[in-house]
This record gives sequence, structure tokens and C-alpha cells, in this order.
Amino acid sequence: MYACLKSKWCILAILALAICIDIEFELLLIPTCSDTTAKATNNIILALSYSYIAAAIFYYLVNVLPFERRLFIIRPLLEANICEIAEHIHVCKEVIMPFSSISDKKYSKEEYAQKFEDANLYSPCFLNKNKSKKKHLEDLRADIKSEANLILTYREYMTDEQFRFVNTVLNSYFIKNGVRPYPKVDTKFRKDFDSNQYEIGACIYDLYEYSKTLYKNK
Repeated sequence: MYACLKSKWCILAILALAICIDIEFELLLIPTCSDTTAKATNNIILALSYSYIAAAIFYYLVNVLPFERRLFIIRPLLEANICEIAEHIHVCKEVIMPFSSISDKKYSKEEYAQKFEDANLYSPCFLNKNKSKKKHLEDLRADIKSEANLILTYREYMTDEQFRFVNTVLNSYFIKNGVRPYPKVDTKFRKDFDSNQYEIGACIYDLYEYSKTLYKNK
């Protein structure tokens, strides 16, 4: 949106300058029935054109130039924070299936969601035996939510692609609802309890696949 607006006022400023040059040097003359009318019309057009050019220069110096400087500094920080969110999502996926991203076997969304539903989220994490899978997912969810909200405070410096990704993450089922795991019971008794493990697994899979495509063309 910002780039679109910037290009429009630049085009109008160039057009105004071209009109001024045309009138001042009488390059393109339009016949009129009265020299007085022509002179008055040219004076009005010149005044408006010069005013717009002055306003455009002022706008560039006061708004555009400082914004571009801030953008140059902030954009790499946003890139790093968004990459961190993508990495957190990656870790969320591997809470249930460690090293699945480098495995030769590829799982579909339904297969992964089913494995997520079958998992015991109260069992220890693979890399941190002092933390359960449920606690690890809760911590990751809190970090993702905090980082995404922080990034959105600088939304005017984000690309449309970055904004869509962060907004999708914040409004995802996983972030909005959190994990509601099955209790520590045998799987055959799970049907008696309300859980959203399958839905969370499907959501994490979707977010992970989305995050992989974010920088595929870069």
C-alpha cells in the first residue's frame, strides 16, 4: 500500500513538472479565442503545479526520507523475528516427531494430525526430559504469540507477505485456543474425554508448511 501511494504522488509531481516546463517554454500550444484567457489559465495551472511540486518535495523530506531510513534499519530486524516465529513453529511440529523434517519419510497432514492425537503430551520432551510435551508446546505458543504481537506494532514496515503470515499465525487455531490434551489414560478410554489434539496437530502442520514457503523465492 505504501509503495503504491508513493508511486502515485511521484507520478503526479513529475506530471506537474512537465506541465510547468511546457507552459514556461511554450512547447505545446493549445489555441484559444482569447490571449487574456490563455494567460490567466496558464498562470492558474502554473501556480497549482508549482504548489504541488513544493508540497511533494516537502512530503519527501519530512515523511518519505525518514521512513526509508527507518525501514532500512527495521526491516532486517523484522525478517529475523519472523524467521524466529517460523523456527518456533518448526520446533512445535517436532515436539511429537523429533527430526521429522530431515527424515526420508514424508507425512501427510492427516497422518501427522493422527500421530499428534495419539501422542501422550504429558511424556517428557526428547531434548528436555524435565519438561513435558504439553508444557513445551505451551511455552512455544506463548513465545510465538508474544513475538507476533510485537512484530505487528511495526506493521507499516512489513511487506504484504510478511503481514499475511504473521496475521495467519496469530489467528490460527493453535495460537487462539492452545492445546487441550487427553488425560493420562489408556488410548481406548480417550473417547470419553474432550480434546483438541487432532485439530492442533493439523493446525501446526499447516503453519509449518506455510512457513516453509515464506522465503522460497528469496
